[in-house]
Amino acid sequence: ECCELWRKRSNFKASGYLADVYDGEVWNQYSDFLEAPYNYLLTLNIDWFSPYEHGNYSVGAMYLTIQNLPLSIRNNPDNIILVGVIPGPGEPHLTVNSYLTPLIEELHSAWNGFQVVDTTLMGTERTITVR
Repeated sequence: ECCELWRKRSNFKASGYLADVYDGEVWNQYSDFLEAPYNYLLTLNIDWFSPYEHGNYSVGAMYLTIQNLPLSIRNNPDNIILVGVIPGPGEPHLTVNSYLTPLIEELHSAWNGFQVVDTTLMGTERTITVR
């Protein structure tokens, strides 16, 4: 439901300012795709962090954020999808592509859509296609 709120927002682009991802060029390039309900724009993030206060150990986290969500809740922990962990103790000897390949394959298959059961309406179920 929150992923559809962007459709009702006012157009900040007319003011000449880019206020959010919705005003940017990438959003416009995929406007045909995004106009359909249940189609989502995801952003892949890779961050390295030290899990311990003292020490030189670092871990990489690969996660997706759903850009269709309002900015105020987009990066809440409940809305972040952890898709991979790159183990330490330091940055990997392999390229990051070796960690991304399985994710890219899954996202490529999702591009064609997959069926899920929507139970958000009380007492009803319907099958929808998510892309």
